[in-house]
Amino acid sequence: MRLSASHLPVDFARDGIDVAIRLRKPPWPRNVSVTPFLADRIGPVCAPALLDGRGTMRLADLRGCTLLSADTRPDSWSDWAQARRTTIDAGRCRSFEHTYFMLEAAASGLGVGIASHPLIEEDLLSGRLVAPFGFIPSGRSYCVLHAKALADNRKIAAFRR
Repeated sequence: MRLSASHLPVDFARDGIDVAIRLRKPPWPRNVSVTPFLADRIGPVCAPALLDGRGTMRLADLRGCTLLSADTRPDSWSDWAQARRTTIDAGRCRSFEHTYFMLEAAASGLGVGIASHPLIEEDLLSGRLVAPFGFIPSGRSYCVLHAKALADNRKIAAFRR
């Protein structure tokens, strides 16, 4: 079985893959079977030292921080701010090619990143990162995709189970 966890549009025939995992909102291509399996939640994260022993942060504090984002999710800060009914100057974000680079920068104290809870759960549990504002639903889900024509494929069915 070949699995893809890319953020690019999926083309099973072109890419030679059986199953893809994607995070996005519908609509999906008509020839693709989609099964949501994990709701996404996003929120600001940073190194504990950035909180200066306070344990929490106010929106005013956030406005004075360097904001970190990932090229793979360029609208995360704007989406988060809109859901919180506030504004963030997302144009001043320091952007990284991949989420994991951005998370390393946040853990190193270079600023406050915006992250997906499922991707950083272990970092939160270990205390490497903290989430001073918690997490809110992003309106997206992690989904398992496969070509509808392969719905009876036993390998795909086993993976989905």
